[in-house]
Amino acid sequence: MSKPLHVLSFIGSGANAGLRFADLRRSGFLELQIQRLPLAYVALDDQIRVLEWNPAAERTFGYSKEEALGRGALDLILPPPLDGQVVEILRRLRTGDMDAHSVNTNRTKGGRIITCQWFNTPLMDSEGRFLGAIALAQDITERTALEERLGQSQKLEAVGRFAAGIAHDLSGFATAINVCTHLLGEVVGHDNRARQLLNEISAVAARSTSLTRQLLAFSRQQNLAPRVISVNDVVRDAEEMLRRLMPKNVRFVTTLDPSVAPILADPGQLERVLFNLVVNGRDAMPGGGTLSITTHGLTSDELAGRGVAGLPPGRYAVLAVTDSGAGMSEETKQHIFEPFFSTKEPGRASGLGLCVVDGIIKQSRGHISVESQPGQGTCFRICLPCAAAHSVATD
Repeated sequence: MSKPLHVLSFIGSGANAGLRFADLRRSGFLELQIQRLPLAYVALDDQIRVLEWNPAAERTFGYSKEEALGRGALDLILPPPLDGQVVEILRRLRTGDMDAHSVNTNRTKGGRIITCQWFNTPLMDSEGRFLGAIALAQDITERTALEERLGQSQKLEAVGRFAAGIAHDLSGFATAINVCTHLLGEVVGHDNRARQLLNEISAVAARSTSLTRQLLAFSRQQNLAPRVISVNDVVRDAEEMLRRLMPKNVRFVTTLDPSVAPILADPGQLERVLFNLVVNGRDAMPGGGTLSITTHGLTSDELAGRGVAGLPPGRYAVLAVTDSGAGMSEETKQHIFEPFFSTKEPGRASGLGLCVVDGIIKQSRGHISVESQPGQGTCFRICLPCAAAHSVATD
């Protein structure tokens, strides 16, 4: 551990702390450097009250220098309750630990919670008494979010490669099972019991093939067969089957905008997406409710006005699946597209459904978003660029 900084001749404690601290700034050059620092510069007395507060601190935390001076830093910029990590850092600072740096959450004047990296220097007298501290702070909120997204992306990529390998192996097994059951079918003739067993084996192989397709869609290694189609036609073709999935206490409604332009997509995979979202919506309403499927034709600007920003300019076919069920918390919404994440009981779901949906939509150059609050239902909104925006069919 580095030796603590002894500053008895420069700084005092208590009532004279502010005056003696000014002696640290013995030249205008030092003052200029402090004012021009890109990092928030905060000086504290032995009671952790603010003695100095530069323009970068004003920008970072929202308080002017006049508002900050003399106030307790803990009450000013730390969200309650006091984080145990911060308590430990303060303890270390009071012992003169020059390595008592930290990354912790802070609160701005406007109430926003940010993540800051702090570089702290304790100030001690020659007898080892704590006199205060100077600290530099950097807002790393955006960097932290980017690092988390990068880590998640790398994790998904690794899981995707693993899933693709499993899918190819499963495909080979399913093919072998199907061939064997076909050959056995020719041998057993009219033996009903044997044929029943072969049919059960074939059904298991079919489920294995379905899982294989899900894994490949999740890993985005499944070849799509896009063609110019109507979203409305996909909904109409699947509507009867979807209605059969609804229990009597669920009202099923479709509202299709006739002006929706055609899109370039794989109709079978888009139907898979629709099926998955409808089943999820149904399962979210065990006590009954309403499930609706709607389509709209909107521009990227109109979608931005509805909270779907960042789409390339152009027209989009929008497919929304909305339920009046239990809804989701913010934490759940953060994870719903992750592989193997499910809110259902063990054994009821593979946790791949929404991963598959996300993969298919992204392969189709589309975007999927979710709006949900606990007790207020959920809406999945899919935006697919209209066919006019494509010059060739790819992916």
